[in-house]
Amino acid sequence: MSRKVIYEAIKKTIERLVQEAKKNHDKKGKKSRLHFGRSPSLAPFFEEEFAKNLSKVFNNYDFFIDCPVSLLDKNKKHLRKQKIYPDLLVIYKKDKDYILRGIIELKLELGYLNIGKLKDNNREKNLLKSKFLIIKLKNKEEISIKIHSKPKIKKLLLVVTLKNEHNYKGKPKSPKYWKIMEKYGYEHIFLLQKNHYNDDSFKSILNELDSKKEEITKFFTGL
Repeated sequence: MSRKVIYEAIKKTIERLVQEAKKNHDKKGKKSRLHFGRSPSLAPFFEEEFAKNLSKVFNNYDFFIDCPVSLLDKNKKHLRKQKIYPDLLVIYKKDKDYILRGIIELKLELGYLNIGKLKDNNREKNLLKSKFLIIKLKNKEEISIKIHSKPKIKKLLLVVTLKNEHNYKGKPKSPKYWKIMEKYGYEHIFLLQKNHYNDDSFKSILNELDSKKEEITKFFTGL
């Protein structure tokens, strides 16, 4: 995999995000008898576009988007009653076995992220203990996925922009959030700091992305 290919995939994803954000904004502003408060959430759109473009680069993997996942121990007993919903699971299929290679959490921004709730969430603690995952698909098919200690699972947290991060207890949210996620083995990156996908021109966004090209491509090394 060349560095150029992975960067082009990320750039294409952000371009599609900007287009969709503009479409939502235009729809909200059109004169009609339909009146919108908030724009439709862009998160599901971004997750699908991101997975679609990444799958063109990593053609040996399957990507599971926002699927309900049960966490099991080595004896295949449930570690918790509630299912978890990772944004993306990166799975390698070998013969009839499914092997977990990566977990990718995606955030458009940190504006409304509840840091206090994250501190009390035992999802990641149980995930670290898990030896098997059971994924239930829309067609009711269930897939059992093995978790191996080697190679180490790549855990990535990608945030599109920090421009609208808001504050937590009077301070920017991001340092606290990074600290919490690093504790559970996540590497993190933000693609944009000066620009916002909903406000700024794609030319300006692209210039900032270009300035972080090396950092972006390095982020996915080892997946």
